[in-house]
Amino acid sequence: MVHPWVTTMVIAFGILVAIIGVIAYLRMYKNSAWSPTGSKHAAKQATAASAAEEEVPGAANNDKM
Repeated sequence: MVHPWVTTMVIAFGILVAIIGVIAYLRMYKNSAWSPTGSKHAAKQATAASAAEEEVPGAANNDKM
């Protein structure tokens, strides 16, 4: 059987990791969602993704020739 202090340390470590993970996630979300460059970056990615989708059907038509 495991000593009670080992169980306590494992639970405390898990709580600490969870808190650090939430803080890191919130900082990343805040930087990407609330900054003006984040929204511009997202808009550029959306434009690039739509441009890539437009190129794929054209390439497929050229292969059929």
